[in-house]
Amino acid sequence: MTKKIVNESLKSPGLIGDIASYHKELIAKTAKRGVLVILSALFLCLQYLILFFPTQSANSADLSSDSVYGGFSSKQDLLLEYEAKKSPFRDSTEALSVTRDDLVKTTEQTLKDWVPTKSSLVVAWSSSPVYTMGQEDSSQPNNQHFVALSDGGNNHFFGHIVDAKYLVKSKAQILSGYSSKTGKFAVLKSSGNFLTTNYNADTCYNNPNAYLSYTHCPSSNSFEAKILVTNLSYKTEGQYIKNRPGDKLQYDLALQNKGQSDITLKPELYIGDILEYSELSTVDAARFDKKTNTLQWPEVRLASGEKQVYSFGVQILGTIPINPRGSTNGSSYDCYMTSFFGEVSSIKVSCPTPKIIERMLGAAPENSLTALSWLVFAVNLLLWLKVYILSKEYDLIVKKARNKNV
Repeated sequence: MTKKIVNESLKSPGLIGDIASYHKELIAKTAKRGVLVILSALFLCLQYLILFFPTQSANSADLSSDSVYGGFSSKQDLLLEYEAKKSPFRDSTEALSVTRDDLVKTTEQTLKDWVPTKSSLVVAWSSSPVYTMGQEDSSQPNNQHFVALSDGGNNHFFGHIVDAKYLVKSKAQILSGYSSKTGKFAVLKSSGNFLTTNYNADTCYNNPNAYLSYTHCPSSNSFEAKILVTNLSYKTEGQYIKNRPGDKLQYDLALQNKGQSDITLKPELYIGDILEYSELSTVDAARFDKKTNTLQWPEVRLASGEKQVYSFGVQILGTIPINPRGSTNGSSYDCYMTSFFGEVSSIKVSCPTPKIIERMLGAAPENSLTALSWLVFAVNLLLWLKVYILSKEYDLIVKKARNKNV
């Protein structure tokens, strides 16, 4: 096309205007292609930086959810942790009826080799009421089904069913074992948390009067627990909007006795996940336990049909942290403030751009990420070739036009 225009223009001076017009068009196209090349090159570099230099989670070792802080590397390390004083791991073994002899007989495996089938029942256990296993765990955070207790009921371990079809692909390192009471179990090396294939524990639906912290469990036939979050800055429910830095939120926790007889409960709410993006402003009559990140209210006795409401307030931080999502607890720093009081409450936070990119890339499988990198590379190369050809055409037009003028 370019050569035709140039050759014709040499015969007809009237076509010089066409050269000038095409000249401007080429300059505009070159500029646009140049911008696209730069952007695609930057994106390609970002992909490879993430692949070869992955960020380390700032909260990879989570005190509130890990039974072994920082994880462990060998069976011997785990046994030393078991024998340590005030060991959260030993508390979890007591809760799940796993003995030291059971631990001694464990063998090393990967998680995908431990899970029998995609339809297998797998329960993930943690001392935190807000816990997911990261990308392998697609279950809703805090969807607790079971409670295991140790130390006379003073220590709680919460279990929820994990979708096994996501675990059969996991290369996570574990110790695999068997207990006569618990059955088949696994200990995650990254956190020391247990996985079991049954639920040999007190279910949340059995006799809520037996223990006093059952507000961690889904509402039962005996009582109903609900949570309502209001964004006071916008005067609307917080779960329906993206909450922004500086916004003030009010949490209202409602307890109602649905049974025919009086019940006694001790309301308690884990707010560790909430405090990742906010700070307490009001606590009503609650006591805040900094060690466990829980708000604890005095024991209350509710008559049949009686209802009690508890409130506290938080303010979202002025600067939202860009900490990477937790490596052992997937619900940590995930741009949601998640809590559980009879039901799940997930309040979305307006996270900075780096967190949005992290979530998008974290949701993509590794193979898809590699394919995307090659696709970007191919597009980058194609755009470069187009720019190169356009530049040659531009040079040809200018050269011919100058020769004609001479």
